[in-house]
Amino acid sequence: MASYGIAFCLLMAALVIPPLVLLFERIRPSHYPPPSGSQDPGRIAGQPARRLILAGLGLAGIITLALVPFMRHVDFEHDFRKLRAPKTKQTISYGKAIGRESSTTPDMILGKSQAQMRLVHEELLHRKLDLEDPRLKSFLTIATFVPADQAARKKIMDEIREILDRKAMKRIKDPKKVEMIDEMRRMTDAEPFDATALPPWVARMFQETDGSIGKLGYLYNEVNDWDARAVMDYQDDYGLLRAGGKEVPVASSAFILADVVRTVKSDAARLIFWIAGVILLIIIVDMRSFRGIIASVVAMGAGTAWTIGLMGLYDIKLGLYNIIVVPTALGVAIDGAIHLVHGHTQLGSDRMGDVLRTTGRGILAASLTTAAGFAGLLFINHKGLMTIGSFAVAAVLATMVAVVL
Repeated sequence: MASYGIAFCLLMAALVIPPLVLLFERIRPSHYPPPSGSQDPGRIAGQPARRLILAGLGLAGIITLALVPFMRHVDFEHDFRKLRAPKTKQTISYGKAIGRESSTTPDMILGKSQAQMRLVHEELLHRKLDLEDPRLKSFLTIATFVPADQAARKKIMDEIREILDRKAMKRIKDPKKVEMIDEMRRMTDAEPFDATALPPWVARMFQETDGSIGKLGYLYNEVNDWDARAVMDYQDDYGLLRAGGKEVPVASSAFILADVVRTVKSDAARLIFWIAGVILLIIIVDMRSFRGIIASVVAMGAGTAWTIGLMGLYDIKLGLYNIIVVPTALGVAIDGAIHLVHGHTQLGSDRMGDVLRTTGRGILAASLTTAAGFAGLLFINHKGLMTIGSFAVAAVLATMVAVVL
């Protein structure tokens, strides 16, 4: 949208502005007075331009040195509580409603057979009981309801039943103890079973569309979904479970967040590289001057460095939202530099006062209007969109001052 919008604005400016200027000139010609004596083309505010330019360069150096220490504090925003809209009033406590051992969005374990899911069950038992992984709240597989070692269990149950049937047990008269013994007799009266004997409500949990039962499993995690780092660590450890030498995938809504963050962070590095490369190519084609190219690149570099320093100073982190403003920030940084270099080329070094009064004023106006447009995002409720405003305003103002100095 940004690419098409800017292209159409450029096209309309070329097609509309010149005819309008010519039309207005025919209706009411403009009269441009010669510069007064106080507006010496080589002076700025009455001072020699060269002196102020050197002072501005020194000030730029001081600002750079002041902001460099804060650059190391810039990081990607992993706390998604800072990127969400304000919460509505909560009327139902889901934790109380569904219990501590459950979740409204369990992760799905996608096995290929009951035998594989039983191996997964053993692996998860090891992680929960032996490793005591706090991220693993609970899990359900076919092995939860259909034990694998039923023959061994049946043998022990028969031994228990034999003890319960002994004459000594019949001498017990205490009603509570008799009731307990009768209940144990009932519980030992069982035979081995398979998945086909499960109650319908249990079978539905593990049944696929083809009618097979036991290939699916449920994993309930204890991971804060607002912490992207924790979610990515959880994906690394539970995205693929090892069972019998093979990997069993786990599907989780939390993994979507992890994948988005990984992709954006990976794309961010390539984004800046490609933007800088395209901008440099356009500068070379436009200027064809080594000095002009160097001046523009240095100005863009200074603006970028200052932006990063301001981000560290004011704790503005790069995130899923404000990363889209990076092209705008770099574009604004190079815009002003290109205009000033062209103004210098056309008017010459002895008229730097005029260059800064005309082109410099245009750069200030363009940058301030851009910053004002983004400043509106500072007053909205959605925190993620607000980060676009804070980053853009800092970037545009920093690059504007860097280019002019």
